[in-house]
Amino acid sequence: MIGAVMGDMIGSPYEWRNTDRTDFPIRTEAERFTDDTVMTLAVTNAFLAFGSVDSILGNPASFQRTLVESMRRMYLRFPDAGYGAMFTRFLLSPSPRPYHSYGNGSAMRISPVGWAALSLDEVCSLSHLCTAITHDHPEGIKGAETVAGALFLARKGKGKDAIRAFVEQSYPILSHPEELLRTTRGKMGDCACQTTFPLALASFLLSQDEIEAIRLAVSLGGDSDTIACMAGCVAEAYWHRNAFSDTERFYLERLPRDFQESILDFHAAFGTEKSFSK
Repeated sequence: MIGAVMGDMIGSPYEWRNTDRTDFPIRTEAERFTDDTVMTLAVTNAFLAFGSVDSILGNPASFQRTLVESMRRMYLRFPDAGYGAMFTRFLLSPSPRPYHSYGNGSAMRISPVGWAALSLDEVCSLSHLCTAITHDHPEGIKGAETVAGALFLARKGKGKDAIRAFVEQSYPILSHPEELLRTTRGKMGDCACQTTFPLALASFLLSQDEIEAIRLAVSLGGDSDTIACMAGCVAEAYWHRNAFSDTERFYLERLPRDFQESILDFHAAFGTEKSFSK
């Protein structure tokens, strides 16, 4: 999940104040976490409250109630993190209901699913539980499921061709990632899952390491922190599934202490514990 956090933080200075460069500075004071990170941790904490995938899938309604409350607590703690208007109304409603969104808010928070699931079937089931409470539009559900599935395959050691083949079942435009990035850079203007996640995955496919994937994603413009968040979560699982890199550790240590503990506790609880590089 730290890859998602890194993408969010590195991209945050350029959200809607875009750059088309990939050599911009990182580890700057301008970087901050936004709603992408806050809601990823809300999902993480809901998973920790249940402790296992079996417990979550065995009590789906209870899990969703717990997740909504976790989201609400995190929102009240960080009310200025950059939430969308519909999501804010959802959190503040006494009787929250899904609002048929296909925005990438469903996909930005989904990385815990890709780490916890033991199969693609579990990816599908867990993604739906985490998404349908807000984003019950088919594109919102598909976007989150595809992000989590790509992360899951990367975590399982699958190559880029296998990950691309999986994603192309939902987003065939990934057949030519270079052309997709070339024709899109500087022209992004929306936050839909179906337009932003293909760009995030293309950035991953064309990169040679986690930071390059994030840099490519940020350089596309538009909702740069969330595109980079999605690219970073897959890139982390692909290149650093067993150990935190030095850069990952740097960003982990910039988070509030309880965020750090939740990430580490999650990896331990769900059997994906990462060691620290020397």
